[in-house]
Amino acid sequence: MIKKSLEYVCAGNNGRSPLAETIAKNYINLKYSKLANIIEISSGGTLVDAEFNFGNAKFLIARGYSNTPQLYSRDEIDIIENEILINDNPLEKYQKNGVFRNLVNSLAERTLTYFQTEEKRFRDKFLNSLSLKYESHPKQIEVDSDISLFLPVDAKNYRHIKNIYIQAKPTISSRIEILSDYAKTEPIPTPIGSPYEEEWIETFKIVKKAAENSIDRFIEEYIKNAN
Repeated sequence: MIKKSLEYVCAGNNGRSPLAETIAKNYINLKYSKLANIIEISSGGTLVDAEFNFGNAKFLIARGYSNTPQLYSRDEIDIIENEILINDNPLEKYQKNGVFRNLVNSLAERTLTYFQTEEKRFRDKFLNSLSLKYESHPKQIEVDSDISLFLPVDAKNYRHIKNIYIQAKPTISSRIEILSDYAKTEPIPTPIGSPYEEEWIETFKIVKKAAENSIDRFIEEYIKNAN
């Protein structure tokens, strides 16, 4: 039988997409064991190797400022309030002032590291409650003719994948669908930076349902096309 593959995708390949990968692999082994060696499942991130720009740095810092202000010193809080979030034209200053740019990137890096550590902790706790464990490591997605279906967890990552393919000018055409649309579930939230475990749990419950539904549909399509 011809092998088929699908890849779940989020931004950092740290929370939602590894969760989907782990749950999907377990689900296919339990429900479709005869096809487990035919259907290859993986996950990746659209921004794993990305460098900071002002847009994503400001996004992270704003989330940190709102949810975990203890990450920053009083002087840093003043800069965040008066120069990064409120300044009339912080983008221009970011582009022209190297000292300011380095400061913004440093704050964003610290914030991201903290967010990812917490995200991984919540993810592993949820998987542990299902007696599961994520066995891989974060990776940047690439244009890959062997992957027949990409399933980004939200619209933003859908656009990122599209851009990766457009820039690469590939001769291949992998299918790309938002996971919740493909699996017919409610949209998957983006709780990055949230300190509330219950918010992560609710998100992961949706991811679990979407991962299982997506496998059901993928197998259904596979069998239909094989006949």
